[in-house]
Amino acid sequence: MYILPKRSHVMYALEPYMEAQNLEIHDRLHEEETERLNQLVEIQHRGDMRYLEEVLRRISQHNAAWRHYAGSYFNHALFRSTLAPNAQLIAEGELAELIKRYFGDLSALKDLMMRQAMQWHGSGWVWLLLRYNGTLAVSVTPNNDNPLMDITWVSQGYPILGIDLWEHAYYLQYRDKKADYLKAIWSVLDWHAVAENYQKAKHKIDSWNRAAI
Repeated sequence: MYILPKRSHVMYALEPYMEAQNLEIHDRLHEEETERLNQLVEIQHRGDMRYLEEVLRRISQHNAAWRHYAGSYFNHALFRSTLAPNAQLIAEGELAELIKRYFGDLSALKDLMMRQAMQWHGSGWVWLLLRYNGTLAVSVTPNNDNPLMDITWVSQGYPILGIDLWEHAYYLQYRDKKADYLKAIWSVLDWHAVAENYQKAKHKIDSWNRAAI
């Protein structure tokens, strides 16, 4: 079965940046959506992330329910993996060098993601992704879409960091102050986890590019 990854910390560990009550309601909603995904997937494929990735890469061949629930599961699993109470707040190593090359520095990357997120009206996600040509990019997608999907025409690739822009992610705590929520995220965003996601993305893209030759 697909199961949302368990948090490595108790709910209140991310306070005051993300309140426990808000996280609990958010998690409950996406546990329900994960169950809907399990109902769509044939038994032999349930829980298989490689299968899910291939579905997302060919989402144009599936209906709206697949697009919503498969996207929701992948996006929230990624989001949860990057939040930690004792987060490493600075990117290091290879990922830091790439951020410097494509954005100038980490502060400039945060500013870019903040601007794109604030300019977006409605539900969605803002992403840092590794594109198929090995470059980093920032993009925003609507609803539960993500850069893996073949219907995403701007900056396709493998996402390594995603921030939830749905109102249910922050409204209980921050009300209509989306900017305050986005600023708070950086205090619990673990760049060590993002670097691990980058290495995973690199391996995935290398294998997909080789298969396409």
